[in-house]
Amino acid sequence: MDISMLVSQVTGISEIYIIAVKNEVKELLIVIEKDFNQSPTVKIHNLESNEPSLDVTFSTIQQSKPIFGEASEYLYIPNNAVLKSGAFNFISEHYNLEKLHPNTHLYTSPDFIENFPGRVLKVVTVEAKKIEKGERFNIISKNYPLTPDEIKKKYKIKDGGNQYLIFTQSQKGKIILKSI
Repeated sequence: MDISMLVSQVTGISEIYIIAVKNEVKELLIVIEKDFNQSPTVKIHNLESNEPSLDVTFSTIQQSKPIFGEASEYLYIPNNAVLKSGAFNFISEHYNLEKLHPNTHLYTSPDFIENFPGRVLKVVTVEAKKIEKGERFNIISKNYPLTPDEIKKKYKIKDGGNQYLIFTQSQKGKIILKSI
């Protein structure tokens, strides 16, 4: 269910709860109050994780403006409950993070930010030709034309290990980031 559509079609919503367990969205709960006509509060929780919960009004989510930039030292990947909320621009504005691309919900900063609701990786940009055959990586593909399986096949990468390769786009085009 799209949160924007929900708010536009159901009147009297005062609260929306997005509940995830270990980064898997399990429930979407709404509280309806008779004659309530303000912006509902969106409450985002990722249970059984150490990530903070977020409470933000739906109007704040809609009005937030992103900051755009190129990949820096840290990469921030919001958890699935945050992504379900549609708070893509709010994350950028609230945590002062630069968004890599309008359609890539990945964020970056030269500084480490504690208590981010998602995964934080220290990364460097790598060239495709520097990826050695047979290396082990966990593959993340966001706003990239190839799936993780297609990437593994193309670059002859083995699945697993402790490092990540993130295939994505910035405003300047396709990029590959490697966790360090």
